[in-house]
Amino acid sequence: MRYKSSAGVTVPDYLIDAQISWEPDLWGRISRAVEGGRAEAQASAADLQSAILSMQAELATNYFELRGIVEEERLLNETLQAYEKALALTCDRFAGGVVAESDVAQAEEQLRATQAQYIDLETTRTSLINAIAILVGEPPSTFTLDVAPLNEAHAPPWAALAALPLSVPSTLLERRPDIAAAERRVAEANARVGVATAAFFPNLLLAATGGLEATDFSSWLMAPSRFWSLGPSLAFTALDFGGRAAARDAARAAYDESVADYRQTVLTAFG
Repeated sequence: MRYKSSAGVTVPDYLIDAQISWEPDLWGRISRAVEGGRAEAQASAADLQSAILSMQAELATNYFELRGIVEEERLLNETLQAYEKALALTCDRFAGGVVAESDVAQAEEQLRATQAQYIDLETTRTSLINAIAILVGEPPSTFTLDVAPLNEAHAPPWAALAALPLSVPSTLLERRPDIAAAERRVAEANARVGVATAAFFPNLLLAATGGLEATDFSSWLMAPSRFWSLGPSLAFTALDFGGRAAARDAARAAYDESVADYRQTVLTAFG
């Protein structure tokens, strides 16, 4: 409801109206915009899969590296036991006057160096376990992992990697999410070029408006209170000082950039 003044008298004006409009996609601007938005969403989904795959690959790499560290610790522990026995034997031989003091010092140096290597392996092992805990979403302080040596007796069934053939079909590259994302961005950029090109043509809008307007509710259903309109409207920018041309050139440049990025991604995948 609103108020209007007539001859110094203010009277209420009751108005209810509805408007329906439709823009025919004559030049493909709307369809290309929808196409570009759909391609952008698909590229984002491929980016998500690429991030997940990268984390899974990092998790697998850390796991197998940890298994190797455990095996190195086992071998180094056996070496330490042998060096300790060798040092004790050298000390006994020195006490008996069989070897010189320099032999004892050399055996001690060999043992201390091996102990330092063992400490380095323990540090690396702890770092890998913490990295695995973060990748699986658990606090490193409460995360535990059974790190049995990676050998025939203790390795899980899936740890035996199959031998890859020397040549694989290039269609296998289509499964890579980074390539899929790059390809979808090419499609998106191509659609944006179509949207920028459609801006050079006028926009046609078909609209219909209808409603009721009266100074009191009792007059709403009478014919004089009804109003409606139907017709097309055409909008066109006659002078934009090169704005549309610049937008189209920018869209084409973005398309060329996405094509170059796609080619680089494919070449990297082949490598």
